[in-house]
Amino acid sequence: MNGNFRAKSRSRVLGLQSARYWSARVLRNWEWIVSGFRVPVLLTVLSGSFQSQPHAFTVLKDAADAFGLDFDMADVDVIREAPEVRLAHYFRPQIVARIQDLQKGENTAIVLRPSGLTVDPRFPPEDTPLRLLGKFAGSLIEPPEFLP
Repeated sequence: MNGNFRAKSRSRVLGLQSARYWSARVLRNWEWIVSGFRVPVLLTVLSGSFQSQPHAFTVLKDAADAFGLDFDMADVDVIREAPEVRLAHYFRPQIVARIQDLQKGENTAIVLRPSGLTVDPRFPPEDTPLRLLGKFAGSLIEPPEFLP
């Protein structure tokens, strides 16, 4: 047996197809692969002035612990650099402009996906540097396996 035969057999066993077919299929579905599905969602936006991203996460975690709330860090996006670009991943340009107007010079926006943090109306507490800007209509890009 030569090495070429083993490679072809392995690709058949793994369900792989020829590179030409695979490439054509990827190119045909490239937009779907890259973008996933846009899902409309109501996102909560907080604001504050923080020294760094880790500092903002620490303040958010401490505030959540004070209320006994648990959250997944994947449900939080702390935005300090390139806010227009990063907020545009979630919101329309008019909403991005509104959020930046509401920030009033604060250097960090925090976007929260629907979670335990967004359900409690008392969050964020008044004794933290976090300030609730509001809930805004936005969208998330979800891969198909996360959709119902």
